[in-house]
Amino acid sequence: MYLQNHIKMKRINLFLLMILALFLQSFGMQHGNHSMSSDGFSPLLWLFLIILVITTGIILYKFVSRSSTGINPEECSDAIGIIKSRFANGEINKNTYADILFILNQDSGKDYIEKLKIRLAKGEITISEFNEMSELLIEG
Repeated sequence: MYLQNHIKMKRINLFLLMILALFLQSFGMQHGNHSMSSDGFSPLLWLFLIILVITTGIILYKFVSRSSTGINPEECSDAIGIIKSRFANGEINKNTYADILFILNQDSGKDYIEKLKIRLAKGEITISEFNEMSELLIEG
């Protein structure tokens, strides 16, 4: 996990360095001493730069403020990963975590039971609802 975050931060730093290099080229004496152009930014370019900096800041904030486990339950399709994330975030207690983990580790071999397990891990259904639904699906 640390290595993945480290690589992402290196990519972000490289991207920001390239953007900085592009904007710094507009300063200096590009057209010689007697050019009629100004070496600074125009007001519209300043506005674009401010919008770009704000947008980049928002993107970086969302990237950095992800959950401490690095697992987003909405993006994760692995039931065990979801339940670990919920336990780490304090959404469920130790007993509930152990009960759900026990159910998730049972091998059913059925696709529809695996879908129920994901719903259970996400908290969409309770353990008793899972048991009732799985019994109905297995009987039918």
